[in-house]
Amino acid sequence: VGQVTNISINITTGFMYDIDQDFIAIKLIAKDLKPQTATAIFPAQTIIDTVQSRDYSSTGDFSELSLTKLVLKGGRIRAEAQSTVEDTILFVYSLPGATNDQGEVPTVNIKLDPATPGMPSNQVEEFILDGYTLNLTGDGTQVNTLEERILVQLLESGNIVTLDRSDSVAVNFSLLDIEPVYVEGYVGQQTFNFSGQEAFDVFEELDVRRIRFTEASGEIS
Repeated sequence: VGQVTNISINITTGFMYDIDQDFIAIKLIAKDLKPQTATAIFPAQTIIDTVQSRDYSSTGDFSELSLTKLVLKGGRIRAEAQSTVEDTILFVYSLPGATNDQGEVPTVNIKLDPATPGMPSNQVEEFILDGYTLNLTGDGTQVNTLEERILVQLLESGNIVTLDRSDSVAVNFSLLDIEPVYVEGYVGQQTFNFSGQEAFDVFEELDVRRIRFTEASGEIS
């Protein structure tokens, strides 16, 4: 409700006011709203779409380890996802810097069903990495670095859904049982003191099971 309290009029020419056509327009805009809760039929939308780098550098005795390439005989990606959103969520996890002989990129897809009040939706998926080559140079200039893409989408269901700030989506990705058949990079210079036979693990941080060197040198003192 508004009331005009003052109008300036040119008394020389006067003015005509048409009560049926003339009007004063006021535009009201609500901005920077921060809702606590929203109830709606939410459209399909992308929540996260990002490419990030993960550093697999070793520590301790293997801090000098600098790898640029791994060709895998075995290994797998394990993805564990959880959502409290009462609508369908799609997770996609891929390694842009990894390919097989067909040029395919390893990708894990998880489609989480809508959660129910007090009961999150959970799902676990795995992808076998046998035969894949991992580029560990990140943006092309790094070592021990693997690029990974994470995509999270809300799929349109047509249902009325309530979301609040306590709702969340979470996913945990890991590389397991990595078994290379070919390695490029620098594995460092290390001294091992032993008598008889002793096993040592060069790729402890990557959970490597077996590796064979075709060109290696060592020194006993």
